[in-house]
Amino acid sequence: MLARASLRYFRHHPWQLVLLLTGLALGVAMVVAVDISIASARQSFRLGQQQLHGVATHRISAEPDLPESLYVQLRLRPEQWPALPLIQTPVTGRSPIDGRDLLLQLVASDPLRLSGFRTELAGALPGATDWNPQRGGWLSAATARRLGLAPGDQLALHSRYGLLTVRLAGLLADSEQPLMQNLLLLDIGLAQQLLGRSGRLDAIDLVLTDSEVAAVNALLPAGVQMMPTPLLQAQQARISDALFFNLQALGFLALALGLFLVFNSVWFSLTQRRPVYAQLRAIGLSGRELYRYLLLEVTGLALLGSTLGLLLGVLLGGQLLPLMLRIQTDLYASQSIELLQLGTSDLLKAMLLGVGGSLLAAWYPCRQLARLPPRRMQLPMAQAVQLQRLSLRVVYLLLPLTLLMMPILFYTDSSLPGAYLAVALLLLSFALLVPLLARGLSAGLGRLLRALPAADRWPLLQMVVGDLHRHLSRTLVAAMVLMIAVAVTQGMSGMVDSFRLALLGWLQTRLNADLYISRQTAVPGVRLPLPANLLQELERRPELLALVGWQRQSLALAGRPATLLASEFPVQARSGYRFRQGDAEKIWSRLLAEPSLLLSEPLANRLALRPGDRLTLNTPAGEVHLPLLAVYYDYGSDSGRLMMARRFFQQYWPGVETGSAALYLQPGTAENLAAWLQQQWGEELGLQVVPAAALLTASERVFDRTFRITEALRVLTVLVALFGIVSALLALQLERSQEVSLLKALGFSPAELFQLLSGQALLLGLVAGLVAIPCAELLAWWLTEVVQLRAFGWSIPYRPQAGSWWQALLLAGSASLLVSIYPAWRFARRSAVRRAD
Repeated sequence: MLARASLRYFRHHPWQLVLLLTGLALGVAMVVAVDISIASARQSFRLGQQQLHGVATHRISAEPDLPESLYVQLRLRPEQWPALPLIQTPVTGRSPIDGRDLLLQLVASDPLRLSGFRTELAGALPGATDWNPQRGGWLSAATARRLGLAPGDQLALHSRYGLLTVRLAGLLADSEQPLMQNLLLLDIGLAQQLLGRSGRLDAIDLVLTDSEVAAVNALLPAGVQMMPTPLLQAQQARISDALFFNLQALGFLALALGLFLVFNSVWFSLTQRRPVYAQLRAIGLSGRELYRYLLLEVTGLALLGSTLGLLLGVLLGGQLLPLMLRIQTDLYASQSIELLQLGTSDLLKAMLLGVGGSLLAAWYPCRQLARLPPRRMQLPMAQAVQLQRLSLRVVYLLLPLTLLMMPILFYTDSSLPGAYLAVALLLLSFALLVPLLARGLSAGLGRLLRALPAADRWPLLQMVVGDLHRHLSRTLVAAMVLMIAVAVTQGMSGMVDSFRLALLGWLQTRLNADLYISRQTAVPGVRLPLPANLLQELERRPELLALVGWQRQSLALAGRPATLLASEFPVQARSGYRFRQGDAEKIWSRLLAEPSLLLSEPLANRLALRPGDRLTLNTPAGEVHLPLLAVYYDYGSDSGRLMMARRFFQQYWPGVETGSAALYLQPGTAENLAAWLQQQWGEELGLQVVPAAALLTASERVFDRTFRITEALRVLTVLVALFGIVSALLALQLERSQEVSLLKALGFSPAELFQLLSGQALLLGLVAGLVAIPCAELLAWWLTEVVQLRAFGWSIPYRPQAGSWWQALLLAGSASLLVSIYPAWRFARRSAVRRAD
């Protein structure tokens, strides 16, 4: 009987069911999409790392490479440790099918030992008789199909060592295994020949027990280190954790807004069915039975909405994953295997969040309805009075608590989750202000209108203002959701604008040279060296005032990757650096006079280092302990950078070549020198000669791509809020159906009825916008100066934008007005009193 009553209600009001399911489905979909794309990005990255390391427990490496004699020495030991010589480097090949560059992982080794370290290759490798080094390389079958290649074809590849051509000897029977995606295998002798690296290795992989590690370490020469494979993988995996956490926070926010809408929709649907439940209670249905049925009904709806959200989330996740992998490549030059990961745990978590959150949101209205006696159920205003009392009680209890918790979190918790907890409390505090402001604004506008000399000329306006307070029990939750969505949208926009201004200001200061030169490469994160004779010719050019050549060395500090930069730091280049504290002239003098370091701000924050501390670096000659002179502002990398004078760098890392250079020129000579460089060296070296303005434009494009995914999530968040407004207004027009005949009898036209409901929606939107303005400003400040610092280590000054205030009002007001068109049109078309369902 209860089920038939529910079905009859939703059959008469299908939009209520649609909006309830849509609000929940969108919230679940955002969580699923973000979780799936993040899990897929992490798994793709993990597969890329597993493709590099296999089952090895330890890896021996050195900068820039290892002598092959070390592998021979290890193999001749009586212990017979399992060891694998490796050359591995990213390469790119162009697909003739779509013209896109495909990133491949070239792995060269001993074919007879490779399958013992790469279990996924068991059965896929060619036999010993087929593996002839002179025949060429072996490519995964799936990758060969993407490139349109067959055995015997020539494959042109770009690598850090230049252009090479590999004949395709055969295909690996990959059976679509992800670990073999984009994999190119070569015999190590052939790879050394093609890459010009005779007698050199990139690494040696080993499988060791804990007791064998010390014995191997004792054999390693100075500058060669052995690290556990899990530690190497963890170093790379941590670089994008903060980015993923930020996106997850947005997904959970959308789910929270969706649960707000579930609460609103459930409360209204129960209110509409109050007379039916009163009759059933009067003929013997107990409150406990009604309560159990209502929770069962909500569970069924939640399962349906969550299932729809899962399906939509999987589709969204498939669209977000390429964006996320592109962000990883842009920011971290990482290599990943693109694979959409549909983890059972992630899907179950989303279902639990959707169903559990819905039950939590519906618990109070179901409990209150079940506890009401049948007579009170039939009172028209019983539920409205309850909701008004509940809202006031929640405001008075939670508002002081949240205001108290925010400063406590600010001063006692320095973690990233703590920062987002403070964000949640901030949003909740301002959401609780919405009913107070709505009541105050309604009362104030009402008194103002009544005080005007010709107050009787605007009866419709007085009704709009009065309805704002009278129907607040129905529109309160929707107004709170809209306020949160607008505040988050404007707050994140303020954070992004502040970040953009800080980044552009930093780039304009840092990019103070006339020209920047480097060698073009299609492989992400790879820099080809500039020939010494090119640099010598440049230094003899009369146009040149100063040349700043950059040498780079990758390091691992406290389990995190970092980059050491070395240069001469002439006077012209020094103005591009701003220090957190200290006298700049004295800092530069000491840096050039003694072995010492400058640290970028993100690295100093992560390692908790200050000027005066000493930092230990591993060099080919052993460990060195260098003093930290100063911390400089840097937005170019969140993993961290160090700087050192070139002459000391060359003592510790001899043989590292210059990878790029900045040219400071006489005024008006940049164009002629750029043309000379392209003519003399452009074709031979693939030389890129870029003015500062072009480099600035390219950096802006990368910045825009980085925040494209957050833009998409912000749009979906606002969409969830707009569904809440539509739901509340449709509920209002249904609840006020009995007013229509009375208003028309009093002379109201359909146009005036339309204006009545749309005016109420506009006023509700303006209330949400007014509360969202200060909330968005505080949120933008917190995201900019606290969250960004904890997530990435950057100090970014927040710059308020006065234009965002009217944008918040415009967004909230126009969105409310726009979505009120259909409910107001339905309200205006009603012509008679309908029976109360």
